[in-house]
Amino acid sequence: MTELMTTPKTFLSRFAAMLLLALTVMHLVLALDLIFGLFQNSAELDALRAVAAGVKGLWLGLCAVGGAAVVALYRRPWLGFLLSVVFCACLYVASHQLWGEVKGGFWLAVAASLIAAAGASTSSSPSSRTLS
Repeated sequence: MTELMTTPKTFLSRFAAMLLLALTVMHLVLALDLIFGLFQNSAELDALRAVAAGVKGLWLGLCAVGGAAVVALYRRPWLGFLLSVVFCACLYVASHQLWGEVKGGFWLAVAASLIAAAGASTSSSPSSRTLS
């Protein structure tokens, strides 16, 4: 029963992890479409598919970083926070390369990073430590 109850640290870190997981999956679907052309052709998707291979690689890389951040947020909240910041930085660059601006997903990633920072900071506070 006590395993079902979470401390604020684990709640914030897990919430950030779930938000980053959703963002990573959404961006992975777009990355796979950029490579394999999964969706029907439209003018916007054709323009997105025409970007350089390096941008597509960056997009796949940010998905890998996002997945690593999700795992790290459960195990090492500070590392998860740092990886979420790297995810945001990669997403910012890739968004500018693809669309010429940042979209809503970037701002959700920033919010997830802030939540991850809050979860990581509570994990290192003296009041959250227990004696074993």
